[in-house]
Amino acid sequence: MSSRTDYPRIAPDLLSLMAAVSLKDVAGQVPDALPRHRHRLSRETVRASQVMRILAATVEVVAARGYFGTTVGAIVEAAGVSTKTFYGLYADKEEAFLAAYSALDVVMERMREAALAQTEPRAMLEAGLRAFLETLATEPGATRMFVVEATAAGPRVLRRRAQAYHDFAALLAIPLALARQRQAGLPRADEATMLAVLGAINELVLQHLVEHDAATIPGLMPTAMTLVERVFLTPAS
Repeated sequence: MSSRTDYPRIAPDLLSLMAAVSLKDVAGQVPDALPRHRHRLSRETVRASQVMRILAATVEVVAARGYFGTTVGAIVEAAGVSTKTFYGLYADKEEAFLAAYSALDVVMERMREAALAQTEPRAMLEAGLRAFLETLATEPGATRMFVVEATAAGPRVLRRRAQAYHDFAALLAIPLALARQRQAGLPRADEATMLAVLGAINELVLQHLVEHDAATIPGLMPTAMTLVERVFLTPAS
């Protein structure tokens, strides 16, 4: 019988945001395990804890088994909840996967914070890209979900993935617009080109994961930054 420790663990801050996004509003601290004895936790707190455990288990099991190899039973076992609890929150594993995919919002927020801490466009781009790669490195289970499994999880997940790419492109557009204001001759960054560059960086990460551990993803920084510089920060001849 497998246990949750068989799977890659997911960080508490990522869990908290995933639960908050799924529940829309989570107040206060949410325990990652409920007491076995009688307690005075509110219904909302109990539900938030169950959501966190299910979402963590979804990421962990999918990372270990792949999306198609994942079952509701495996998620339930890893989460330590009942099947009834799972189906009270999610219709199926796809819905749980979509909820877990909200962890991308953590990645985007970390990128935004890192970029806006800088004042020069190039430094903003570099800081945001580094935050992206370093977050992927610290969350191997979620990284596999973002980079590998989302492409095979069905049309609903693909639409959510496409929306995430558009959100990333909107974030990328901020320093690029500032760069064009400060330096004449830089190419216009249309969304299609931004999506192409983001897709290329995603492919770099995917290919890296085939042979290497997620912890080494930040080593892709020079290649990824060179790509961004050549496409967006090199004046047209």
